[in-house]
Amino acid sequence: MGSGTGILIPIIKKYEPRWIYACDLSVAMLEQLSSKKYPSVETILTDVRDLKLPGSSIDEVFINACYGNLADKAGAFSNVTRMMKAGGEW
Repeated sequence: MGSGTGILIPIIKKYEPRWIYACDLSVAMLEQLSSKKYPSVETILTDVRDLKLPGSSIDEVFINACYGNLADKAGAFSNVTRMMKAGGEW
């Protein structure tokens, strides 16, 4: 959530995830992230409230400096909870 320019991607990659979804509301931020050539990162331009990943499909969620930008905090966290696997971590 709030991937921005991808500043956390190198740190996340140290954990060797199979895939990383980078969700942000800003085209400019996602373009900067994409220009860094992270082939295992799928960028998604949407509000996390509207993110359409399958239920129980995410192991970990990083929230990066975007809490104040969430217009519908309850809807955002409800959707993240839906997408998290049982035992997933925030």
